[in-house]
Amino acid sequence: MTRTILLVDDQREVIRLLRKGIESLDQPFEIHEALSGEEALLAARLKRADMVISDVHLPGISGLDMMKRLRVLNPDLKVILLTGVSDPELRVQVADAGALAFFLKPIELPDVLDAIERAFAEPDGGFKPREVERIPPVQGVSDRLAGLRREVSAMSAILLNDNGQLLVRAGDLPDAAIESSLVPSLMAAFSSGQKIGRFLGTPSPTTLHFFKGAKYDLVMASVGQSYVLLIVVNSLIAPDAFSRVATRVSQAALDMGSILMSMGVPVSAVQDRYPQVPPFLPVSDAISPAAAQPVDSALEQLLDRAETGIKDAETFWETSQEQSSAGNLDADSLSYDQAVQLGLAPGEE
Repeated sequence: MTRTILLVDDQREVIRLLRKGIESLDQPFEIHEALSGEEALLAARLKRADMVISDVHLPGISGLDMMKRLRVLNPDLKVILLTGVSDPELRVQVADAGALAFFLKPIELPDVLDAIERAFAEPDGGFKPREVERIPPVQGVSDRLAGLRREVSAMSAILLNDNGQLLVRAGDLPDAAIESSLVPSLMAAFSSGQKIGRFLGTPSPTTLHFFKGAKYDLVMASVGQSYVLLIVVNSLIAPDAFSRVATRVSQAALDMGSILMSMGVPVSAVQDRYPQVPPFLPVSDAISPAAAQPVDSALEQLLDRAETGIKDAETFWETSQEQSSAGNLDADSLSYDQAVQLGLAPGEE
């Protein structure tokens, strides 16, 4: 029996991640998508949904209001809610609304998939909870993050998109301000690294950033042009420790890119996203003589006239100096020495 699941979130990356995860399950599901509560209500009227997985905070009506309206259409509707806000009051509202499960973003995908399968599990052997040993391909994202965290003894390993949104996380952040205050600055560094890579002519820029802190350090690597791998580690003191962590993070970034592409998620942005920078001219081109250009006759005549004028002026002042020395000047004329004192004649070198 095919069940219908409606995914509602204004973040397309979250919908894409959930869809790939659900499609990897052995059970048959028909999946529909909506970017707002209003769109979800319309979709539910056109096609009855067995389950809705929705963000609480949506453009327009909230996920909680949408859930109440959808249950008027289908009282047996199963609902899983997601949110990026850790608010105790919100948890109470979700519990009172009767949601099947509630997950904080960035979501742990295996937990969400387990909740889906358990929601449709039947005692007669219809749907069975997923075995822990069976790992669908999409779980490679969370598994690789968890593996990297263990490899370098990190506090947290995070996958972000190029807008700074946390998509998947392994481990807790040591400081909540990292997500709200620091991530925008980190994304600015990521964008700068991409532009520098473009300047250097790298088709798919690969950057690695290290930020030293008093309590913990941050290591950030690009995953293609659209995603960022960020780990939070205890302060690295020994040089060999940094080398080891840098090597592991770089390899994990490459693995993460391969995993995302195997899921059908593009990791490279449009080629013209960052403007192409003209390459440097080779030295031979920079110093090569310019090609001969046709001579402008009018300009040549003007230059000849200027040169003639300069010679005529020199002749005039030489003649004036000779006349002044010989005393052959009119009463109303200035001597050459007087012209020099007034700044009217060129002085002697």
